Amino acid sequence: MKFKHIFALLACAAATLGCDKHMEYDISEGYNKEITLFEDEISVPLGNVGPITIHTILKDGLKRLFGDMADRYITIDDDGYLWFESEDNLLNTNVYVLNEEISDPSQPYDWNPSFVYTGPGGIAPLLGLFGMSCVNQKVGIYAQNPLSRDITLNSTAKISCRNNSYETTHTDSSPLKDFKVESGSNAAVLALFDVPADCYDVVGDIRLDDLHVSLPANITKRINSDTQLFFRFYSKYKSNVTIGDKLAMNNMAFPIRNLNVPLEQFRLHKCNVSFDVVSTLPLDVTIVKAEVLKEESTAEGSTEEPVVDENISISSDVKILGGDPDKPSTSNVELQIAAQEGIIPDIKSVRITVSVKASEGYANTILNTNQGISIKNATAKISGGITLPL
Repeated sequence: MKFKHIFALLACAAATLGCDKHMEYDISEGYNKEITLFEDEISVPLGNVGPITIHTILKDGLKRLFGDMADRYITIDDDGYLWFESEDNLLNTNVYVLNEEISDPSQPYDWNPSFVYTGPGGIAPLLGLFGMSCVNQKVGIYAQNPLSRDITLNSTAKISCRNNSYETTHTDSSPLKDFKVESGSNAAVLALFDVPADCYDVVGDIRLDDLHVSLPANITKRINSDTQLFFRFYSKYKSNVTIGDKLAMNNMAFPIRNLNVPLEQFRLHKCNVSFDVVSTLPLDVTIVKAEVLKEESTAEGSTEEPVVDENISISSDVKILGGDPDKPSTSNVELQIAAQEGIIPDIKSVRITVSVKASEGYANTILNTNQGISIKNATAKISGGITLPL
């Protein structure tokens, strides 16, 4: 019988009884104000989420390993590929300090610094320790001339690479003869080198051997003495990053915001949520822990950062298989959400803790920010019916 017919009968009965002014009835007493529908299991669609990209996962992991240095070294090109870059000084000399070393500043000077050397710093040479490999490696050597006149230099630009045993595995050089560095130049290219892929873990030496710089007379002429000017020689290291067979990063936590999982209206104490995870990451991802986040109200309003809702639990220990953009993997995942007290609220954000390792068969895949994981076909499976107020 339809609800409107039930309420029509109740209305008629109340009207009939109301004819006796001495009889008063409260039909709400003993009458159940709730109704339970769909006592068999039903599925409620919840929508899609994502993608969570490789940039998010790697940047979080590297930030935990290297702190704020990670932000300086991770770059993304126009095609979305991840690069690691570092810049290091070979020599950085103040013009005025150098001028004091010249016995007769009024004459041209052959400057022959004795030590012009560096090795790439930062996190790039350390990636091999964490199971990553560097490919398309490039090393450049550059010069900065702060003068208003050109300078000329002669040298041999050299690089050498070493293996994990610190044995030299590769060398390369480029002669510089009467090389002109134009006035005011900040990045004159002295030499560019490609580094073999099998030398990914240690680029040992970057140097300018037997450097001679022909300086003009009066190098401080027409320069304000309060201005800090430097002759600078420096290197830049750049490489794409691939997943190595031994890559493993554990217990990385990051939030997923702007969710819309409308469960409060169903007044549930627990339910199962199932969804398909489509992955184009060359990584196997294990969800170690999942936590519901909530905003706490304070006297000043809500907190800026949501906090964990300790009343709500989500099952975990779920494994998501790796894939690639041409052959994405799909893993079906089912989680149980439960409230210790009361009912499950609407879920607007969660924090997941994951561990990742290299997927079998995807070693040496160059990482791209378009790779990620997406949640598709999310549904809440509800048993025992949905209780709604009348």
